[in-house]
Amino acid sequence: MIHPLYQDLLGTNGWQDIQQLFTVLNWTTEYVVLRNFECLPNQYHLELHGDIDLLVKDAVEVSFITNATKVFLEEYRVHYQINIAGKTVFFDFRYIGDNYYCNDWEMSILRNKELSHKGFFIPNQEDYFFSLIYHAFIHKPTIAQDYIERLIAMASKLNIEHFSYQTLTNNKELKLFLDAYMSKKGYHYSVPNDLSVFFNSAALGGG
Repeated sequence: MIHPLYQDLLGTNGWQDIQQLFTVLNWTTEYVVLRNFECLPNQYHLELHGDIDLLVKDAVEVSFITNATKVFLEEYRVHYQINIAGKTVFFDFRYIGDNYYCNDWEMSILRNKELSHKGFFIPNQEDYFFSLIYHAFIHKPTIAQDYIERLIAMASKLNIEHFSYQTLTNNKELKLFLDAYMSKKGYHYSVPNDLSVFFNSAALGGG
């Protein structure tokens, strides 16, 4: 005998925990946690980097699935809040075509994503390394020390040649390093649609 089950969709009144949220995302949509996922699921953010940054195929779809609400009214803002275990957790929903990274790179990150042992999708090691360099160099006025330490460790693990502390602390050297990779891949620098994102035009020779 079949017994009907009457209940709201998961997440309607908040999520039990972040693992439940990621399980539903895994079933329903394409996404990756772009960075700073090392502390998940036990902590929701690293001390210096507060939000959880997702790259998604469709930000509107993901906002409905997660029952997220926008924090700011501006259409270009993609900053959302989600109720997880009774707490407000902040997310940024970067999406294909938003120029956060160029379109080809964003599609590559999603296409080549990997399921972490913790149960959520992350970029593969190459995409994580180079997209983190881009983020630290282009989306920030200065590179955070914890990013420098993390990138040096990642470069060693990936056997990346000609990359060192000197590379990360010299804008000219870092741009040449990043230029070489992006040219090889056919990627380009892009000004984000989200006007709240810093764009380091000075590092690119734009003043």
